[in-house]
Amino acid sequence: MKKIIFTLLILISGILNAQNTAVFEAARTNDLKTIEKFIKEGNDINVLNSSGYSLLILSVYNNNYEVAVYLISQKANLDIQDSSGNSALMGACFKGYSSLAELLLIHQASPDLINYNNANALFFAATFGQVKCAEILLKYKINTQQKDVFGKTALDYAVNQENEAIISLLK
Repeated sequence: MKKIIFTLLILISGILNAQNTAVFEAARTNDLKTIEKFIKEGNDINVLNSSGYSLLILSVYNNNYEVAVYLISQKANLDIQDSSGNSALMGACFKGYSSLAELLLIHQASPDLINYNNANALFFAATFGQVKCAEILLKYKINTQQKDVFGKTALDYAVNQENEAIISLLK
């Protein structure tokens, strides 16, 4: 009997892992129908994959606006962090997806959330030259004086990148 129960548990675990893999691929590829089905079946909207990414982080990082809107409407945790402490907002600012950054901020994502290096989303915008994202973050009153683990601010990174547009925004 114990062997049967153990075998059933392994089978159920395998099915759940396959389902989770499919839903994470759906977040990457903007497959809204799969995401909707996953949520309607009562699954955890804030589940993390084996790499530590949530559905929202993956949808934002892959510029899948429609899936991101749906996940937000279903009360996904906007400030959930991956295994490095990065959030969906940080991902949007890294990639330069200003419409997604604004969407997250409109729905109350924290602009001042920091990752494990003490960097907020402004560090990503400054380091990668994402001027529009920097403007949006400033509109939402992000902490421009935040210092990372190296004692640097986002302005320091903008200066290092010689990005005059961001430097002028942050001065």
